[in-house]
Amino acid sequence: MKISQVIIKNFRNFKEAVINLNPQTLVIGQNDIGKTNLLLALRTLFDPTLSFNDLVPLETDFHVGSQTDRIEIIVRIDEAEEDCIKAVLGKYMNDQGSVFLIYEGYRNPLDGDDPFQVFASHELNTDSYQPISRSTYLRVLKIKYIDSNRNLFDYIKKEKRALLQKARDLRKEEAVTEDDKNYEKIVSGLEEVNNAIRKLSYVLNATNILNEELDKLSHHHHGQNVVFDVGDSDPEKFVEDVRLAAEIENNAIAIGGEGRNNQIFFALWATQNEIQNKFENEVNIYCIEEPEAHLHPHQQRKLASYFVNNANSQLIITSHSPQIAAEFSPNSIVRLFNQSGETKAANDGCGDHVEEAFVKFAHRMSILPAEAFFSNVVLLVEGVSELLFYKALGLQIGVDLDQFNISVLSVEGIGFMPFTDLLNALNIEWVIRTDNDLIQKGGKVKKGEKRMYYARGVSIGIDQYKTYWEKIPPLEKLIKDHADLLKNLPSGEPELETQKIIGLIRDELKKTAFFLASQDLESDLLYSPLGPKIKEYWRHLNSDDKILEAMRDAKGENMFSFLMKNSDSLRVLINDDLAKPLLRCKKIVESIWQRNNPPQSSSK
Repeated sequence: MKISQVIIKNFRNFKEAVINLNPQTLVIGQNDIGKTNLLLALRTLFDPTLSFNDLVPLETDFHVGSQTDRIEIIVRIDEAEEDCIKAVLGKYMNDQGSVFLIYEGYRNPLDGDDPFQVFASHELNTDSYQPISRSTYLRVLKIKYIDSNRNLFDYIKKEKRALLQKARDLRKEEAVTEDDKNYEKIVSGLEEVNNAIRKLSYVLNATNILNEELDKLSHHHHGQNVVFDVGDSDPEKFVEDVRLAAEIENNAIAIGGEGRNNQIFFALWATQNEIQNKFENEVNIYCIEEPEAHLHPHQQRKLASYFVNNANSQLIITSHSPQIAAEFSPNSIVRLFNQSGETKAANDGCGDHVEEAFVKFAHRMSILPAEAFFSNVVLLVEGVSELLFYKALGLQIGVDLDQFNISVLSVEGIGFMPFTDLLNALNIEWVIRTDNDLIQKGGKVKKGEKRMYYARGVSIGIDQYKTYWEKIPPLEKLIKDHADLLKNLPSGEPELETQKIIGLIRDELKKTAFFLASQDLESDLLYSPLGPKIKEYWRHLNSDDKILEAMRDAKGENMFSFLMKNSDSLRVLINDDLAKPLLRCKKIVESIWQRNNPPQSSSK
């Protein structure tokens, strides 16, 4: 079985959200967006460690913008084929083996009324809701939850006895016989160790001093002496007190830092739950918060791969790690975002729409930093020189990319559409900056024919506009009147009238977050307020054409070298067209912040 969908109404960050889940689901999103609250919503129905008082809604549990006095958490369960689930929930299921479990929590219930209720139903129709006790289904269906504030050694202290007992119960008869023999050896060994310790001179002296003082202050226990020993001589109790240690080539070492402890924690936890699943007639759902804690990127990917490849039950993970995100199937990623003060899941969570976008993405996956999944807005540029330039420019014009959660991403060419499809599927906004290229058409030109060109940059912008944006009347007219001209330009240097038309289209495309260079990044820079600095840097070249040629040769390397010495000079571009893509990104983020945090109206 699996939890395929959760609907949350009026609970904390969620005013009303539909979130589809897969057997393995990764939940991502910025801080305080509601990842933990999504897990808490599920735990409200399925976590047996939550008490009655934990389930009673507090005033702070109600969504601040909602007028209703009821919280609803609705969970859809599909493919419930396990006998234990059918035995408990079968009478509530529909013909397809699906069932809904519903939690309702009430604000200020009347005296005698329940503060919350749980229902089961074969459909989302309140007339078909039937009250059910949580304890009824928690015997066979429960969540195992690990929060982000885990402690390895407290966990071992709490769980190791149960783990050892379960492992002991799994032994075969021959193993029990062999263990009994070893127990006898342990008892004998413990006696030898205790006797040897007691004979140590300083232990013997300390024992005598202690017993002398006890005789002076006590009239009872005459003839009874206390001794130092290594612990209980009962081998079972001795084994229960084992501690976790590490070895390399039989040499004991310290276990390590927090990262290693985190790995050991999950290994121990996974082992225990694997054993438990073999023993108990139940279905477990695992919810884990931020498993990447204290791990460097390679180990984060290894841990994520372990979860993905070894989970034999439904697994829901929250994370801030791009390395974790990169290991999950794209149709299993749920991105939470804030929309006008309430948390939503992009495209309602897991689904084929994201998978389809990734399929189109194809070989480009290698150049997609998973960091983009966590961004408010992504600035898409053609290549590494633009990427270097815009990252440096942001620092100089007050657009802190980290503060505004903006990613600058090079598409390594002009294939923007697969990137924008994917970002749209994840409900991530984007801005494009690209060259205004005029490209030669066709192959060889026959004698007497003219070489023809087309406005590639403009054409890319028009395609983006037609795919994603509502109609802009002035732009529609320009496209209709001049579409043929843009595809068949008689020269790589268009006439003034054609340049004017391209300029008009270029200006209209800015309304769609698509920014075209006048020609390319290099010429825009040379003829910008930064031009004097560029000419000074290339002062050994005596013409603009030679400077442009040099700038366009090994573009990324030359851009890096220039920025190393002149990045402070970029602030002169704050009012230039070059800065407008970044400023648009900033404006988008500010509008997101404003929508999500509307000013409170004062009452008089």
